Amino acid sequence: MKGAYIYHNRVDTSKLDLKDYGDIVSRPIDFGSIKQKLSYNQYKSKAQFLEDIDLYRTSLKVLAPSPTASCTTGRPQRSA
Repeated sequence: MKGAYIYHNRVDTSKLDLKDYGDIVSRPIDFGSIKQKLSYNQYKSKAQFLEDIDLYRTSLKVLAPSPTASCTTGRPQRSA
């Protein structure tokens, strides 16, 4: 997905000017963190891993409700 690189690491809220990011996403997760947890065997069960994947997907839906909305801007998309 074009522009999805912003979800490979923790979201840099300063760089992207996302002052309310913490209000929108209460428990942020990114693929880099998931990969690191996998590398260090930090998941005690498949359920814990799937919980992070679901959390990641939910965060994406909140920040980018359409497939291209946040991928091109890197900004949360809100309804009017």
